[in-house]
Amino acid sequence: MSHTIVFVDDDRDFLAAQSAFFAARGYVVHTAEREDRALELLHEITPNVIVLDLMMERADTGVALSHKIRQIEALRAVPIILLTGVVAATGRRLDLDVAALRRWAGIDEYLDKPVTARQLLRAVESLIHRSNQDSASEEA
Repeated sequence: MSHTIVFVDDDRDFLAAQSAFFAARGYVVHTAEREDRALELLHEITPNVIVLDLMMERADTGVALSHKIRQIEALRAVPIILLTGVVAATGRRLDLDVAALRRWAGIDEYLDKPVTARQLLRAVESLIHRSNQDSASEEA
């Protein structure tokens, strides 16, 4: 069974690299470079995982987009990974361990850029596995 993943990032090179890497491993990959296109896409498909960049059109685009995604009934349980280049840009780690922000935005995992494709693959596979376990528990 193939899994579907959506990447939302304004970095075309990152999208191309991740698309090639994940497609080569059997994933169906969709990409969007802007928040509005991501929302259009996510009204058309229900992926297994969504990967968002924190800073796109605005500094908080990823967090705000994650919150909007969680308002869509069909996407409430879809795992979301937030990627951030804040550490690389500022030398300071983004503090998303604050429970209220993670809860508000519905972020399941976040990773600091630069992130290798293999690190991202491990995070994606872990979230898909967890999501499948949660679904099986609900059906039991």
